[in-house]
Amino acid sequence: MKLFNKIKDYFKGSISEMKKVVWPTKKQTTRYSIIVVALSLGVALFFGILDYVFNIGLEAIIRDEDSSITQEDNLPVETSLPDFELDGVETSPVEFQTKSAE
Repeated sequence: MKLFNKIKDYFKGSISEMKKVVWPTKKQTTRYSIIVVALSLGVALFFGILDYVFNIGLEAIIRDEDSSITQEDNLPVETSLPDFELDGVETSPVEFQTKSAE
């Protein structure tokens, strides 16, 4: 029974506190909403411009590094593995035998 009384008291207290709340008027709510949207757009614009400027700077840095690369730097790299022999180890291809179904 104590549990139900505690729950009942909780809801009574919550309702009495909600009656004390001073809610903003429609005009205040509209004004605050416009402020939030305007600030959000301002911050987005700021970071968009900042991103654009950094992108231009980074492209300029990359272009400068590309121009300093010589023709010798652009030679193809050999990707094949060198041939080698193992002493005492048979290196012929392995043939797999499968068991036939009996």
